[in-house]
Amino acid sequence: MALIEPEADFWTPEELAESQTYISRFFVVEDGKGYGSALLEAVVEQARKDGKKWVRLNCWSTNKKLHAYYITHGFEHVRTVDVPGRMSGALFQRKIDDSGFRE
Repeated sequence: MALIEPEADFWTPEELAESQTYISRFFVVEDGKGYGSALLEAVVEQARKDGKKWVRLNCWSTNKKLHAYYITHGFEHVRTVDVPGRMSGALFQRKIDDSGFRE
């Protein structure tokens, strides 16, 4: 996993201006052990502590299983964009609130 600046190819200027933590290259080697869930929750908790409004990411537009994974972890599908030369483009975000609970 890498935390990077949001990718301007995918997000609107308004979205780019919002306070966010942006996840890139997220993967775990061992499936089904909960490592990915724990890592996602750690990123969300740090974003909350940092006063961020969103945790956002993009993933491969064709990987429906991965889309479902993010949705089960509180993310919502924003839209899918087609950027020439890029396989990713399915945009997801999770809103961070102050209470420690998902909105």
